[in-house]
Amino acid sequence: MGSTISTGQKFRIVALHPDDAYYPDRVNILGKHCSAGAQMNNQGPGWYSGEVDCDDGTDYYFFKVGVVLE
Repeated sequence: MGSTISTGQKFRIVALHPDDAYYPDRVNILGKHCSAGAQMNNQGPGWYSGEVDCDDGTDYYFFKVGVVLE
């Protein structure tokens, strides 16, 4: 993957870094289908940060989230 994910790009959440504030709730987040609410920036190999809007109506701002583009 590149250094950014463009606004509106669809993906599935596959990982949360232990440093992310949502890590304790990962069992409810992993596997969700979402899109980037704004451009997401690369935070190291496999990790992105930014605003996320999920298909189930939830939204998040992740510090380090791992995704698979759809």
